Amino acid sequence: MSPDSDPQGEPLESFARGFLEKQHTEHGLEPIRYPDESGRFPKPLLQRFVGRPLAIVADTNVLLGDCVTGYKKVGHTVLVTGANSGTFHVFCPEHVFNEVPEKCEEFCAKTKADPKRLLDCWCSKVVPKLRIVPTEAVQNEMLVNEERDRVEFFRTIDPDDIPAVQLSLTIGAVFLSKDPPAWKAVYGKEAENEILNKWVNVLIEGSNAGEMGTVAFMTSTLPAAAVVGTVQFFSWAVKKSLLITGLGLLAAAFGASRLPAEFYGKAWNVTKSAFAFAGNEIYAPYGRYLENFRKFEPPQPTWEEVGALQNRDAALTRACLYRLARAYEPLSARELADELPYLGIGQGEQRVRQILSGNSAFFKTDRGKWQVGWPSTHWKK
Repeated sequence: MSPDSDPQGEPLESFARGFLEKQHTEHGLEPIRYPDESGRFPKPLLQRFVGRPLAIVADTNVLLGDCVTGYKKVGHTVLVTGANSGTFHVFCPEHVFNEVPEKCEEFCAKTKADPKRLLDCWCSKVVPKLRIVPTEAVQNEMLVNEERDRVEFFRTIDPDDIPAVQLSLTIGAVFLSKDPPAWKAVYGKEAENEILNKWVNVLIEGSNAGEMGTVAFMTSTLPAAAVVGTVQFFSWAVKKSLLITGLGLLAAAFGASRLPAEFYGKAWNVTKSAFAFAGNEIYAPYGRYLENFRKFEPPQPTWEEVGALQNRDAALTRACLYRLARAYEPLSARELADELPYLGIGQGEQRVRQILSGNSAFFKTDRGKWQVGWPSTHWKK
């Protein structure tokens, strides 16, 4: 792959290329950020203002392979870097969390990897970023008929990986797996070998979207903040002294009238160039990277179809899982109830609180806040 191309083979914009190389290098060397004492995962500084985190479910072999890459390179892998920066929320089914150390020796014998270094990478870099979901938390009753049929067919092939498939479907997470039957159970279609073997390219798209999204936020909000600040300043000045404010405005108008016409022409050209740069070099790449990542999110039923599930608790649980999986920080029952899509069933604060308290996928942090997935530091305590 050319360094001047993205994973889809498209030319990278000059600004985006240089910016992304710099950001990925720097973030790939940052210390691992751990959950706090309450189990709350660290929140990013800026990315929480840009869209939503990108949800991912990875199977055992993908995580084992990522650990091998991780111990062989300087810095973190794309998966760990994205999770550490807050771009990715990596959800790990309980059986996958248990299988990685259990299958380490067998995997290393086949791939000639170093089991000690693999487990060191697993414990020090990967585990702190995982959001562990208990096996019993996600059930078929949360799925619509078409999804349920695919899961039941897959059960005849590999019942052990059913929780990973169910979790990916329920929260709409990108499913990272090299297993064709598991892929088909999630996406409802056969997977090309190129897709199965180059899942890291999907992560690169998501990681690029996270970095460019931060720049997009800054370029869109800072000018707006300057305008708002100016308006607020004049509002304050008017309250203090209307006369002085009026004289100040007259002085500014007089000064502006003395500027040559060439100044305004140059200012207009600079403004047009800035907008063109932002559109071509920031917003367009951001949109493309995000779209390329989301192509690998499993197809989702409509919320009307979810609301029509026979078990209303299951329908509400799925909606809570989906929304909370994409929250940059834990939410209270009231905050989550306000953000849920309309399901046509009871979904007020009290009902949401009952769902959060009654399903082990939801982990309660401090001050009555909830997140999807347990941190390893609190797992099974």
